[in-house]
Amino acid sequence: MKNYGFVRCALGTFDGILCNPKVNALRIKEFISSAYDENANILVLPELCLTGYTCQDLFETTELLENSLESLKDICNFSSEFAYKDILILVGCPISANDSLYNCAVAICAGKVLGVVPKQYIPNYNEFYEKRWFSPYSDNVSLTEIDIFKNGDKVPFGNLLFSSSLGYTLGVEICEDLWSVITPSSYMALAEANIIANLSASNEFPLVLLNQAQI
Repeated sequence: MKNYGFVRCALGTFDGILCNPKVNALRIKEFISSAYDENANILVLPELCLTGYTCQDLFETTELLENSLESLKDICNFSSEFAYKDILILVGCPISANDSLYNCAVAICAGKVLGVVPKQYIPNYNEFYEKRWFSPYSDNVSLTEIDIFKNGDKVPFGNLLFSSSLGYTLGVEICEDLWSVITPSSYMALAEANIIANLSASNEFPLVLLNQAQI
């Protein structure tokens, strides 16, 4: 591995605009430019950062999903301007495939989508109710490739590992995956992944303070 065995990783988070992928894509492109300027090898952005995490039933609208893919393609094209550097960009985005909607991490490098990793464990407790919109992914799902931009170019979909010429192997999981009994990253590590990226987000949960009643 170059640089004495170290890989330079960058994390980015921002106050996204709900249901406005075009505006969020502008912020994401700013992070990409900054990551290149800082010579980062990996840039990890939040879960569902392209749409916002709390779009709720709007996740089921065709307009939002189409705008998300259009903005994702814009980000992909933008990354091609920095093709001379070896950097992997992970963007959180909802992806529709085979009549199911998945909460995904999209891996982009030098203008291309290298693969799409769907969330496996979907939270459905307390303030979380992702199962209303998103399907969990498992190895039993007979879907290993998707035509993400509907142009005939299929990309890998599922539990993926990304190997770099820098010498690292990257595994990707999303938020709740980390809290499962046996995490996807455990299997990734057994498959020789030496870096794990976790894209995460959460909705706001207001705390209500109640006055303690005297007995």
